[in-house]
This record gives sequence, C-alpha cells and structure tokens, in this order.
Amino acid sequence: MILQGYSYSQIAEQLFVTPNTVKYHVRNILRKTGVNNRYELCIILRE
Repeated sequence: MILQGYSYSQIAEQLFVTPNTVKYHVRNILRKTGVNNRYELCIILRE
C-alpha cells in the first residue's frame, strides 16, 4: 500500500486500524531498513 502512494489514513481504513497504528509500524520498518522516509523505502522496495 505504501508503494501505491496510500496515505496513513487510507491504509488504516483498509486495515481497520488507526492511522497512529500505521505510523507506528511504518516507523519500525523505516528503522529496520535504515531509511529516513517513505520515499526512500519505496525505492528499496522496488529494487
């Protein structure tokens, strides 16, 4: 969903969670992959 450009709110709506839950998990993914933002994450995911 991040690759498709969905916002935190849109992702949350699809997954039936709060936007803060989505932010929390995305932040953990960013930390674990060593990137600084969603744009950099998308670049890595497309490789």
